[in-house]
Parts: sequence; structure tokens; C-alpha cells
Amino acid sequence: MVLGLAVSGCFSIPHLIWPQQDIAAFELHHPSLPGKVLVASRNSPFKGALVQRICDALDDDSVYVKGIGIPQLRREKPESYSAVVLINSCMSWSMDRHVKRFLKNHTNHSNIIVLTTSATGEWLPRKKKRTFDALCSASEQTALGPLADGIAAKINVLLGR
Repeated sequence: MVLGLAVSGCFSIPHLIWPQQDIAAFELHHPSLPGKVLVASRNSPFKGALVQRICDALDDDSVYVKGIGIPQLRREKPESYSAVVLINSCMSWSMDRHVKRFLKNHTNHSNIIVLTTSATGEWLPRKKKRTFDALCSASEQTALGPLADGIAAKINVLLGR
């Protein structure tokens, strides 16, 4: 019974047993800028370094970057941003319940990039007729540079640069 509720409630037991911390909220540049990027992420040494590298790649005066923790997604609207980057973890073959809910509520937004880290780096969420861009990676330092560059390139396309 409890397992059935857990599965139907959009989360897995491991996400509840081993909850992850979130990145600290931040803003880079002024929100009045025309290019706006939202980055929502859990925190780990890998995810923190990835978010920093993405911000470094976008650190010019023409892009506003807002960083939040994953649970704060419920307050955000993807249409308010040129690009939305969601960085979460796969546990027990499921993505973070907050990311899952956000994607369920916003099915037709091609400006969303979802990175899911997993042990093997091979797990991707099912799109279920949704238009987000899905990436996967293991949390390995050797993957950090190419992954950050790839995400920054996708963001730049969404920004029209």
C-alpha cells in the first residue's frame, strides 16, 4: 500500500530516504535583461561545479541568470525564461519528484533542458510527448567540462546567440 502511494505520488522511496540538499539561491546580472536563464539544481560537488561552469560561460552583461533549488520550481514559469536548466539525480529509476511535477505541468516548452545524473550516466527520463531536451551523465569530474560546454551551447541557441 505505502509503495503504491509512493509510486503514484511521483517519487521514489530512495528520494525520501536520502534527500539531497539544494544549491543556494543566486542571481547573476539584472533581471531586466532580455536574455533570462533559470538554473534549478540539487547540490553536490559535481552539480555545484557544473552550475558554476554554466554561469561562467554565461557571465556577460546581456544575460540574467537565476539559480534556485529544485523544490522552488513550483513558483516558476518556463515562459518567463529563454532557457530553463534542471539538474537532478536519478534514484531507483526515477527523477526527482519536483522535476517530474514541473515537467508534467509544463508539457509544451522547448526551452527546458533536463540533466539527470545517475551512477552509470545512461538514464534518461521518458518524454511522454513533452518537448524538453534530455541529457544524462555520471557525476564524474572528467565529464564536467564537456557537459558544461554542451549545456552552455544549448542555452546560447535558446538565447539566439
